[in-house]
Amino acid sequence: MPVSTFTWFDTRDEDQQRVREALAAFDQPGMVDPLGLGIIRDTFSDILFPGISTIQTRARYFLLVPWVYRRLDRERVTSANGLRRARELEVATIEALMRGSSEKEGIIGRESGAATKRLAGVIYWGGLGAWGIRRFDGTTQEYVATLDKRRRESAQTGERDPAELLWPGLPEEPIGLFESTTLELLPEEADFLRDRAMLAKKGSYLELLLRDGSTSQHGDAPWTHPVAGQASGEVRAQLTHARLFAYAVLGAGLLYNVILSERLAEDGQGGLRGDFRSRLNEWVGEMESRRQEFRAWKRGELWSVLEGVNPRVRVARLFVDWWLERAIGNPREVVSSAEIGRRIIAREERVKGARAKLSNRRAREQSPAAQGGGLMSFRWAQVQRIVGDIHEGMERNA
Repeated sequence: MPVSTFTWFDTRDEDQQRVREALAAFDQPGMVDPLGLGIIRDTFSDILFPGISTIQTRARYFLLVPWVYRRLDRERVTSANGLRRARELEVATIEALMRGSSEKEGIIGRESGAATKRLAGVIYWGGLGAWGIRRFDGTTQEYVATLDKRRRESAQTGERDPAELLWPGLPEEPIGLFESTTLELLPEEADFLRDRAMLAKKGSYLELLLRDGSTSQHGDAPWTHPVAGQASGEVRAQLTHARLFAYAVLGAGLLYNVILSERLAEDGQGGLRGDFRSRLNEWVGEMESRRQEFRAWKRGELWSVLEGVNPRVRVARLFVDWWLERAIGNPREVVSSAEIGRRIIAREERVKGARAKLSNRRAREQSPAAQGGGLMSFRWAQVQRIVGDIHEGMERNA
């Protein structure tokens, strides 16, 4: 069976960001992906909430990172020294946030400080492009590598500071930013982020949340937020497809953990914590109670929505279609069918190769923990925090 690996097809920031997020998912509770469904989860997330990723924490980083890279131009840092200086400024930002913030939650690098490997610049670079805040078409490395060239060209043509074109309309860096600061947005900063995100992502659910949401509104899932009922037909359809997909494939994750628990018990390690079989039975009841809605679900439209944004979701279509037929047609069979269980085992082996826990005792011994088994939320926790930051900033001192 093939073993999954991460391969760099090119070095564009969009592709690097996807790999970073895939790697980061291993550290996120409920985000482990033994059955290869993450590509669909992430595509829905990109459709609904473009520019926001699982490894982002707070909205003000959409400004803190540009201020770091804007400072490289103001200090006339050379390309040769650019990466070193950018790192110094990012570390200084961590220290300034630690000094100025009473609440440390959300500060990237708060534990490791100067030793932080995954700095905010890397985490937010893709989102900065998606929201139209960054107009430079390239990676952080490419940005630094072209510092000297941009200055020479600007001097020859007499054009204004090239950085102004790359970060148009960026609010001014606050005085003393790198000495002490917080993650709270000032009203003018919040207005800038809201306007940029809404302009860049017209028609998205994210735009609706930024335009019509408020600090008093919350939802346990994207489809339960109060503004969901005000969405356009297209966004409502996206939310419906995401919701039905999430509930339907929840059973696959639960069944996976039932089998894993049984295998661990056979190994003499004891089963998993948590009664996944009871949860699977509860899922069956949920599917049966929603039978009419699931059977009316136009799954051809599901794939049109997904493939229109990310054609690579096709790699998961055969398995997903097979699962949906069984989960919707006869969810009780999922609990009792040995053949469905074998198909789950084969699917993980195809996705994970030698790291497949259901078929490899050594893999189970190395990490005897549950794998996923939670309802997909499509980055909702990060979305609520970032959108909430922007609304709080807009309402601050109002």
